[in-house]
Amino acid sequence: MDFSRRSLLGGALVAVPAGSLGAIAPSDSSRPPFHIAREGPGVWRFRSWTWAKGAWHPLTGRITVEGTALQVSGKPDPRDARAFQAALGRIVRDRSG
Repeated sequence: MDFSRRSLLGGALVAVPAGSLGAIAPSDSSRPPFHIAREGPGVWRFRSWTWAKGAWHPLTGRITVEGTALQVSGKPDPRDARAFQAALGRIVRDRSG
């Protein structure tokens, strides 16, 4: 999936089921879960996982609120795209965390 800013913010506007921004169960039970947590006012950190060279490796990034825009640094594994977009949608609706 393309993770351009346009697609991320467009995907963030979809309806998100109620729930925590914490760990979201992966479809593969052996795969570590996608996780996002508030780091401070207007700042969240996420952790996704990718399989490479026989082991799980973390992919981390940060989401910051700047005015009315979200700035995303880093990119989650494509298998976490839905969980990531759900988290962005929740942040857009409730920036307090």
